[in-house]
Order: sequence, then C-alpha cells, then structure tokens
Amino acid sequence: MLLIRSILPVVSMVCLLAGCDALPPADVAPTAPSDTPVAAPNDLGPDSNPDASLHDGVEPLGSQYTYTLTMPAGHTQQVPDQGMKGAPVPPIQAMAEALAVIAQLRAAVPEPVVIAAGFDHHGVPAEPESTNPDDVPAGTPHLVLDFEATRGPIQSWHICKEIVMDCAVRSGTVDACMDLMPRCATETPWEEAGECCPTPCATEYTDRRKAGADAETAWFDTFEVDIPSCFAPIREIARLAAELNTGAPMTTPDGGGTP
Repeated sequence: MLLIRSILPVVSMVCLLAGCDALPPADVAPTAPSDTPVAAPNDLGPDSNPDASLHDGVEPLGSQYTYTLTMPAGHTQQVPDQGMKGAPVPPIQAMAEALAVIAQLRAAVPEPVVIAAGFDHHGVPAEPESTNPDDVPAGTPHLVLDFEATRGPIQSWHICKEIVMDCAVRSGTVDACMDLMPRCATETPWEEAGECCPTPCATEYTDRRKAGADAETAWFDTFEVDIPSCFAPIREIARLAAELNTGAPMTTPDGGGTP
C-alpha cells in the first residue's frame, strides 16, 4: 500500500470548497516592514499605480512580473500582481485564513480515506468504489489520505511552507507572514499540537533579509532547497538515504548499469 506523504495538493481545493474565513489568532499583530533598503522603482509605464508600494528588488525592464498593488499597513509588496489572491489583505487576516485551510482539512479527514485504488489501462490511478480502506481488495495498489498517520518531518516541512506562502499571496508580504507564523517549540513539530515553522528556519530567513537579500531570494535560499540546513530531521533523512544508496546498482536508460 502506498501512503500519501503530503496533503498539499488538496489544500487549495479545500479552501475553494469550504472557504477560508477565520478569526485572527490571539495576541498576534502585524509586523512592521523590514529595515532592508528598498531599491529604486521599475518603470512600470503610465498605467502603473503611482501610490503603490514597491517591490524590494529591481525587476528587468519589460519583465512579466509587476509590483503595483497598494499594500495595507505600510508593508512592502513582495508577491507579483499576478501571484496575488485578489486585493492584498492585512497580514494578520491572511495568516488566519492560511491556518484555517489546514484546520479545515484536519476536520474534513478525521479517518483514513482511500483516494485512488488501482490503475486503469492507461496507468492512471482509478477512483475507488469505496473510500473505506478495508474495502480495497488485497494486493491492490491504493493511495490513502490519513492526515494524522502521515505526520512527520517531510509533511511538517511542507505544511510550514504552504501556510507562509498562502498567507503571502493573500497579503502580498512574505516578511510579515514569516513573522506571524507560529514557531515550533521542538525539533519534532509533527508531534506538537498546532502548525508551526522550525524556529531556526525562521531565524535563517530573517538573517538573510537583514544581510540585504530580497524576500524572494531569502525565501528560496532558506525554504526551497533540497536539504534545508535549518531543519535537522530532514538533514537526518538525507544522511540515511545517502548511506542506503552508497554502492547501490545504477541502471542506465539503455538497460545497462554499474555494479
């Protein structure tokens, strides 16, 4: 049996079906804009909004990415116009909505559910006749969505990133969403009660911003890497994988290989 290791592909669907309204989290306030100097604005042409806050990195003239939206609470726009989910909202509201998506998913999947069983003649996963795992014939490949059973380093890491970026595309600011994202209290966040991001990773992002990196670069260098330096559990998984793969036979496309 195959077990889904991430619930991210269904997060957006849940948001669309169930909505993302939620009360703002307690004792959280929007964070002031970063002290990082803002670069000179692009020439966005006569149709750009002269009152819009500006992206903190210089985009090439004629770039497909534009940053022309007026941001709430004096924040700097860090998500391009076409990447936004409508008009920017205050970061505290955006974070509450992003957290609500995950909460709604947890509530919607209290027990394991079969989401695909077997494959059709084109090799495409087939819809199950029943979502009850006990109803799947023995030996049939199937995928199960079990939110609790799949909690672990990989899922926890992806949920952290999903929440921050969901907040960012609602509010337009990565910095404020990173500041508002709850911090994990331990190195095993999947065992904690709520959603969170590893504290060392939040610190690493902030340090890169203070050193002068723009928000996009700081985000990618911290979170969009194969092996994050700031999250020990994934580093350990990578180490074990490297040990297991040492000396493993490699197959070439022509069917040959090396011992």
